[in-house]
Amino acid sequence: MPAPKLGRLIDRASLDGLLAAAVAVSPELGARLLDPDGTEIAAIHPPPTRTASVNVRRPVAVDGAPIGTLEIRAGDERTARAVGDLLGRAIELAATEVRARRAVTAAAIDDLRELALLSRLSDTLASAVDPADIAGCVLSTVSRPLGPSVGLVLGPDDAVVATSGSADDVARLHADAGSLIARLRGEDPSIGSCAEVETPSDERFGTILGAFLRTARGHHGTIVLGRPSGSAPFTAGDRQLLASVAGQAAVAIERTGLQRQVVERQALDQELAIGRRIQISLMPRRFPTIDGWEIASAYEPAREVGGDFYDVFRLRDRGDCIGLVVADVTGKGIPAAILMADARGLIHAAADQSGDPAETLARVNRILVDERASGLFVTVVHAVLDPATGRLILARAGHDPVHVLRADGRLEILTPPGRLIGMVADLAATSVEVSLEPGDAFVGHTDGVTEARSEDGSFYGEDRFRERLVALAGASAGEIVQAIDRDVAAFRGRAEPSDDLTLLVVRRRPLEAGIGS
Repeated sequence: MPAPKLGRLIDRASLDGLLAAAVAVSPELGARLLDPDGTEIAAIHPPPTRTASVNVRRPVAVDGAPIGTLEIRAGDERTARAVGDLLGRAIELAATEVRARRAVTAAAIDDLRELALLSRLSDTLASAVDPADIAGCVLSTVSRPLGPSVGLVLGPDDAVVATSGSADDVARLHADAGSLIARLRGEDPSIGSCAEVETPSDERFGTILGAFLRTARGHHGTIVLGRPSGSAPFTAGDRQLLASVAGQAAVAIERTGLQRQVVERQALDQELAIGRRIQISLMPRRFPTIDGWEIASAYEPAREVGGDFYDVFRLRDRGDCIGLVVADVTGKGIPAAILMADARGLIHAAADQSGDPAETLARVNRILVDERASGLFVTVVHAVLDPATGRLILARAGHDPVHVLRADGRLEILTPPGRLIGMVADLAATSVEVSLEPGDAFVGHTDGVTEARSEDGSFYGEDRFRERLVALAGASAGEIVQAIDRDVAAFRGRAEPSDDLTLLVVRRRPLEAGIGS
């Protein structure tokens, strides 16, 4: 039998509610629901001041049969597809819920009490957005026709969510329900499984009936009803009714979870997008041109916004001297991106006033500790290079070691002391000085290089990184960056990057190339 149209399965108010929940997080989103013949049955249009540039259409189907089409309009395709997928699944679950209800009520059409009850419950659950409200509604609905003296709804962790009856009876029923829940867990895990247990005649409850709130996606709780000793036991019709109600309640609870996922995912995507824009805007668009020197970098963002940044900038009133920075902010999202922007600006300002990188970092640290108190920290390598002499002064604040690759293949590892910026008032950083001779290269990186993981979970590691550097002695700055970047990618294989990867190489050209000091 072909599936009915979407507009006949779910009422307009419920559809409007689903659309509103999906687009409420972003003013630029719009959504339309169409019947198979193209008739619009529900829509929320973006405000006229906003322009949604991407339209994504997603078919809505039940049991493989099309019942309508969902159209999402958003500023980008990723957002449109993500919202469309989650909202489409929520609508399909609601439609499946209605079809399941109709099948059950058709089989029991002779019992008008059950038909009316299920119909009212479905209408109520269609607009419910809180699992606790759904639990209370379900318990109230089944208590009238089934007549228990006490009832309760438990969550997935067996904690009490809703009750009816005296507090003493509820506590006793909760304690006595353990054997029933164990029996339900051991039986057929199909949706709406229901079981009954009888208790000894001297117990408070003569019979206890329960049903799992369970869908194919998982367990959402349990309905438990009790009748006092001496009362009539629950009937087969009672068990069927409770199982049907439990099935509807489980689908409704699952739907609310999907709606929350839509809202939460949209909010997260927006935060990550803003953070990513801030992060990218802070990366240097071009490097200073310095005779006799080469500068190259690699930056690969992970899926989420991290805190890596690097910079190469001329120092004010310091001739051709340049500042070098490689840093990593702890945390992710907008807070990390804001701290990154703050730290970058502070380093620039402090470096213009100091010739000692350790003093520069100490000044930045004092400001972040005394005035910001964000709870996030920054690891930094900061160096000042005099291109005319090759003199490089370097300080480090909790960052990975810095490497100097000599032209003859020797590798020097620089690890001057220093705590993370923003953690404590005393940075305890000191500077070290080295000379970069023709053919030598400064190599700075973040832990996204050495902590890159392969598909089996192993780390790229410092040893492999240093072996590759030694093998690259004599290579240009660009060749060093490309070789390390390719080697990390080959090591990682199909594994997703777990952190941003940043690599900065500054190399003094060898004398035989015709450019030297």
